[in-house]
Amino acid sequence: MHDNWEKIEYITQTENSIIVPKEHSDGRIIIMDYENSKEQIKRHIKLSFNKRFYVYTDISNFYPSIYSHSIPWALVGFDEAKQKKNERNEWFNKIDEYQRSTKRNETNGVPIGPATSNIISEIILARIDKKLKDEGFMFIRFIDDYTAYLDTYDEAEKFIRRLSEELSKYKLLLNVKDTIIEQLPSPSSAEWIVDLTSRMPDKGNINHTNMIRFLDYALTKQAISPDGSILKYAVKSIIYDVKGDMAKLFLQYLLGLCKKYPILLPLLDILFGKITFNSEFPYTDQLLKILDEHTINKRSDAMTWTLLRMVK
Repeated sequence: MHDNWEKIEYITQTENSIIVPKEHSDGRIIIMDYENSKEQIKRHIKLSFNKRFYVYTDISNFYPSIYSHSIPWALVGFDEAKQKKNERNEWFNKIDEYQRSTKRNETNGVPIGPATSNIISEIILARIDKKLKDEGFMFIRFIDDYTAYLDTYDEAEKFIRRLSEELSKYKLLLNVKDTIIEQLPSPSSAEWIVDLTSRMPDKGNINHTNMIRFLDYALTKQAISPDGSILKYAVKSIIYDVKGDMAKLFLQYLLGLCKKYPILLPLLDILFGKITFNSEFPYTDQLLKILDEHTINKRSDAMTWTLLRMVK
């Protein structure tokens, strides 16, 4: 990827993707994070102006469904990629080959987490973005989540149909179950974000009681998002403002959630960094139980995160 970056650089020039590779202040080129709320509100107001409908949809089982051979299709086009599919020295076939090597040479799926996986997803989806943009659709994409703004209901249905057709060329499927068409005007943020934000404890006034009540409330809202993303949002909203005994209580609460919601595992490090361990590390048994749970369910990403915490 590095050696052929000039051929991949088109992914940095898209106007539709919110996750654009660039050099960040800490040295990373990809930061997977919630967008600045001020920017999100400004963009929603701008794009929804004079529009009557919006579409929200996403890709079904996105990262595990990425087909490695579709990477060359996106990089150099279907015709050239298929004509040269057996030429292993071609740079685009090498990216395909190296990607497969991270998945036991399987052609389906990319690991969740590495920046290379995010670059691969942008390599494919930026091509689809361009097709839809050239057809006049106004939309933005956050990883594999699409929000489009349309003048009529028919145009909204057409956007969904065209997106589905373009995705199918790369062997990806639209998540029909989560696809919605709503009338504008609408709130600039999801209902659960508005709700959680209104219940968030003030940064200078967080105590044991309001911290746990906030986390409990986030847990009740979690039912609408089985992957744990609502809990992750709530945890990240206050995790940097707790310390001392509150950090210990927060950690105990979070450990209790990590068996069911592995998306929270990377956040453990923040709390471990706030706690001083004078002698024996007191959380070994809990981490082992979390590891057992994810081993039984063959969640290799969660197993790896848990092992990393234990090694540290």
